[in-house]
Amino acid sequence: MANANRRQYFLVQVARKGSKNILNHRKYHYDRLPIMEKDRDYAKVKKDDYFVVYFAKRAIRFGKQLRMVYRVRDTDPGNHDWFLVEVKELRPISFAEVRAKVGTGELSRVFENCGQQGFNIRVIREEDYETVLSIASR
Repeated sequence: MANANRRQYFLVQVARKGSKNILNHRKYHYDRLPIMEKDRDYAKVKKDDYFVVYFAKRAIRFGKQLRMVYRVRDTDPGNHDWFLVEVKELRPISFAEVRAKVGTGELSRVFENCGQQGFNIRVIREEDYETVLSIASR
């Protein structure tokens, strides 16, 4: 069983509405209740976890890029809102670069979800997070 106090990492995709909330208000809101099966990892998010954010084509900025890392500062009592603190702005990792890195095995297959309609959130390994930071630093 995973340590409840250990930081977790999530790949999160946002489009127009989600990008407005994150970029303008440092908040992520989940409004599909009950939580849909495809979004079950939402229920795992807790304070101090990290979101690695992919901005989809319709995002208000950074379209089609893996670009930001946020830490969950707090959650609301119903766990429908996550209040965020910016950790790092990454060198833009484009959709094409994400796909290429998945193809070579440098990024795990969970990153195939980037750009997929309907994708919102998935847990990623700490190693995936470290790999994203490494790619962004090149």
